[in-house]
Amino acid sequence: MSDFKLSPSDFAFSYDGCKRCFYYKVVRSQKTPLVLPNIFKIIDELTKDFFEGKDVKEIDKSLPPGKVIFGDRKVKSKPLKDEKSGNRCIISGRTDTIVEFEDGTHGVVDFKTSKISKNKARTYSRQLHAYALALENAETGFYSCRQVSKLGLFVMEPEELVNLHDGNYGLMTKAEWIEIKRDDDKFKEFLREVLALLGNKKAPGKTKGRFSWDGCQNCYWWCHRDEL
Repeated sequence: MSDFKLSPSDFAFSYDGCKRCFYYKVVRSQKTPLVLPNIFKIIDELTKDFFEGKDVKEIDKSLPPGKVIFGDRKVKSKPLKDEKSGNRCIISGRTDTIVEFEDGTHGVVDFKTSKISKNKARTYSRQLHAYALALENAETGFYSCRQVSKLGLFVMEPEELVNLHDGNYGLMTKAEWIEIKRDDDKFKEFLREVLALLGNKKAPGKTKGRFSWDGCQNCYWWCHRDEL
């Protein structure tokens, strides 16, 4: 039995998009050539560097005592099995930021640079749960956590441009901490659905029942082709 390799980001908008594209990406390793504008990467790196080693209270005062220990580190889980179907997957990716609380538990924080709606927060919740499972069930040689007690989004929404003089400008943001309640049962139900799709011998199509496909605006060539 093969283990499907999934990144935490696959559980967010990748799965919510075209199921046929998602199938080809995971099962046949045919990735969509989606590249984020470089500015988002720069902001992400600056944010991680700024908070690394800081007191978690700088993220939000409601958080328990602790500190930010690192950002952008490779994580990988042992094979995770759905007992009902027997399908398995490995979660592998790079974290945004991990915090360590004084009680020995950890938290997973994802930085965002735009306002997050309730629907988007629910979508990002899957991504954070995937990180938590990977950390608590880490493969040998990868960073592991005994317990992930907090999940959340740190949102910095651009609000004002400030003239700092000497030709420099500062982009002021409004910061908000959105805590995500951990619900492993709900996430495992979702994971079971994902693995059921990937466990099919053929990619989902127009007549494939519950995993229907109607095409999507940004489908790539393999999404439209007939099954070989």
